[in-house]
Amino acid sequence: GYTPSTAYIMTAFGCNYQGEVPISAVTDLVKWFKDLCADRNVEVPAICLADTVGWANPDQIRRRIDAVREIVPDARMALHLHDTRGLGAANFHAALEMGVDLFDSSVAGLGGCPFAGHGDGKAAGNVCTEDMVFMCHELGIETGIDLDKLIDAARMAEEIIGRPLAGRIMHSGGLDKYRQKSATE
Repeated sequence: GYTPSTAYIMTAFGCNYQGEVPISAVTDLVKWFKDLCADRNVEVPAICLADTVGWANPDQIRRRIDAVREIVPDARMALHLHDTRGLGAANFHAALEMGVDLFDSSVAGLGGCPFAGHGDGKAAGNVCTEDMVFMCHELGIETGIDLDKLIDAARMAEEIIGRPLAGRIMHSGGLDKYRQKSATE
């Protein structure tokens, strides 16, 4: 039979056609999914709130996570974030502080919706995996990911695409070599 897995709620924060998405629209979908799972005698495994076109800010992240947890406190929370308006890292950090540990991202910020901004194809896409991993490491969160190899992959992606990509850490590099240098001086 059919077993539900992760429920993705797309444009859970805002939509370029309809404006800001009310929390009630998100919670109504969560309640519907909870009922669907109950009908099949399974727990709600995970809810992913997607900031598909980059409307979210950290306060919205916190309020929506709280609202979802009131309905399905045992479900795993996930986020799909975009950096359309430069708040991807701040939103990621807010979610980390709320205990979220499952995120969608992409190497060098590939993908996403480049037309989410002014429609000119220049908007940033998904949050960059390497930037998120760097932040986790800086916060003392172990990821099991080799950041240097991930940065190499991001640089390779940029070379293949043939234009500058959004990742910040791939352009600036990590801090380890500077820390090692200052430790030996």
